[in-house]
Amino acid sequence: MGRVQVNSILENIFPSDSLKLYDLQIINGKCYGIVRINLSEVSDFLVKCETDPRLQTITTSGKIRLVRERLEIPHPKVRR
Repeated sequence: MGRVQVNSILENIFPSDSLKLYDLQIINGKCYGIVRINLSEVSDFLVKCETDPRLQTITTSGKIRLVRERLEIPHPKVRR
């Protein structure tokens, strides 16, 4: 599964202008992604994720850097 497919799934279950897929990594055959969403929408987003068997949430930290560290996802190279 690639970035386009994951974005499509996320947008279908929770259409929001604030939703952004930051990172997507495949680790040991599982696809891990870091999603940014407005704090005011987090609880609704989590409820929607629970209803979709393709998705599972791990953490709701406010810092992308901390989530990357916790999941051992390397920081992507910046495209300039």
